Amino acid sequence: MPAIPPARTPSRRRLPFRIVVPSRNDPFLRRYTEVLGGPLGRRTAPGIVSPGFFTVERVLVIMATLAALLSVLAKTPCRLGGWTAPDHFYQGCYSAWPVLFESRRLAEGVFPLLTPGSFFEYPVLLGVLAGATAWLVPGEGFSEARALAYFDLNAVLAAAAWVATVLATARMGHRRPGDAAMVALAPGIVLAGTINWDIWAVLLATLGMLYFARNRPVAAGVFLGLGTALKAYPLLVFGALILLAVRTGRYRPLGLAAAAAAPAWLAVNLPALLLNPAGWGQFLAYSRDRGAGYSSVWYAWNLTMERQALPQLDAAFINAASLLLFVAACAGIAVLALTAPRRPPLASLAFLIVAAFVLSNKVYSPQFVLWLVPLAA
Repeated sequence: MPAIPPARTPSRRRLPFRIVVPSRNDPFLRRYTEVLGGPLGRRTAPGIVSPGFFTVERVLVIMATLAALLSVLAKTPCRLGGWTAPDHFYQGCYSAWPVLFESRRLAEGVFPLLTPGSFFEYPVLLGVLAGATAWLVPGEGFSEARALAYFDLNAVLAAAAWVATVLATARMGHRRPGDAAMVALAPGIVLAGTINWDIWAVLLATLGMLYFARNRPVAAGVFLGLGTALKAYPLLVFGALILLAVRTGRYRPLGLAAAAAAPAWLAVNLPALLLNPAGWGQFLAYSRDRGAGYSSVWYAWNLTMERQALPQLDAAFINAASLLLFVAACAGIAVLALTAPRRPPLASLAFLIVAAFVLSNKVYSPQFVLWLVPLAA
């Protein structure tokens, strides 16, 4: 009689993962959750037992929605009194949306890069976003009411992008989806999320890293390519991908991502380049020729030299010096990535590279903090 094979035990890999509970794992949250009933009990199994309606992702969506409302509430002085210089700086409610709506003649129907003679100092996909949302505002010509409607429309869309970024961060966290609460409630996003359209580039970069983590390099490359067409910073993620490829010796995922990113970027930029070459080059020319921006270390240096009646640094010197500093920082990051005892995560390397770019760049804008928040989480 043949022996009866032993019963198969279910593979641990096929079982749901028990997720990390912040109120158990984080000493700070453990202490300050007493008012809500204290830390989650030890007899529960988050990730295995259904929590009912309030799943981690739904709680994160609620958090991000409340934070987005708070972000709009912070702009109340300008929403009531208008976006006028210098008041919108003193009141801490500046936003480029209504300012560009007037100064770049978006209110008059000018579509960046497509309308002859238009000036728009941002990449192509951001210009498409700015022009398309302007077309959705009822009425004609510039008025305070239309500028407010333009701000509100972009704020709603930015909130949707914010929620999507939170969900992408949570799904990239594997057993730690609760860490995405740092993105949902980040003070930097609350205060700077409605200054410009950067949250859209953040979403695309986060989606790119999520799909790369899921071994889908082609989809990752598409998102990173589109993100670079909206803001240049998602291109820096490829620096982290290169370091990981060298560290692991696996170059195929990097090649597939790069091969997908290039057509995605070209699909957006090539039509604009063919239709309006001069307009397409405005972003590059403006980035090259502009001087040191407010809050950058280069501006602080020039301001000090001006007060001492000493020569200041021109744009050409700052371009070369900032590039050298960034390259030196990337060389240090490369040494760290290739010699660390354990392989660094993609987000950690990307955080270091993006932070090096922000610190060495000749321009610093408050919304740059958005680039770093999902990487830190």
